[in-house]
Amino acid sequence: MTLVQRITMLGIKQLFTSVEHPQTNGQAELANKVVLKGLRKRLEEAKERQAEEDLVLKRRLKDETINKLIPNWKMPFRIIEVAGKGAFSLEQLNCKGVPHT
Repeated sequence: MTLVQRITMLGIKQLFTSVEHPQTNGQAELANKVVLKGLRKRLEEAKERQAEEDLVLKRRLKDETINKLIPNWKMPFRIIEVAGKGAFSLEQLNCKGVPHT
């Protein structure tokens, strides 16, 4: 028994359609608009319920004593060996080795 015969026997109406892509007929853009509209509505509702205590400072206060030009170590070191391009073995000034250098 062929597929067409089985479909006919079960009373199923078979239709063939061409392939459609939602991005070509505007459905994707329409769906995005619906999602954005819902998000905006929820955001507005959340703003209405917001209290003074819920507000947060968005910018981080900068520590003026720390910047990229300040060394990121605590003690003075001496280079005892060049281990590679930009890599060095170090020791403290009291001749103790520095681990993982």
